[in-house]
Amino acid sequence: MALKEPYCDRACADTFLADSTDWNNATDSEKDNALFWGRTYLDSYYKCPNLDENNPSSEIQYANALLAEDYIQGTLLSSTGSSNTSTVRKKKTSAQTGTSTETEYSAGVVTNPQQDVDSLLAGQCTKSGLSSKYYKVITRT
Repeated sequence: MALKEPYCDRACADTFLADSTDWNNATDSEKDNALFWGRTYLDSYYKCPNLDENNPSSEIQYANALLAEDYIQGTLLSSTGSSNTSTVRKKKTSAQTGTSTETEYSAGVVTNPQQDVDSLLAGQCTKSGLSSKYYKVITRT
């Protein structure tokens, strides 16, 4: 299985994100990786029936760039901005010596950090997977 190229290459994203300090401070390798994950997220959570992969619209390119910026900022798939966070479970275990270690799981409602992308793609794509406004997360901390 070949990896797919981002809908927006680094030069394209540099143009769209010219005012982003986080983007401008990233290395070329970090940007390329972020653009790949931006496309992966876009393909996973948005259904775009008229998408031409060889000639994507400027909205698709911009969305790829915005998602890449979210990846650089650590908000693409994180619980940043979560509210109502509470501990679901704390578990003390010992694999070898009987000593205690602690695993904490937290849950919360997270506002959608990709709302700008949802708005941008509203006329071309529908979002699947996560709800368009909120989603529930459980993270291991």
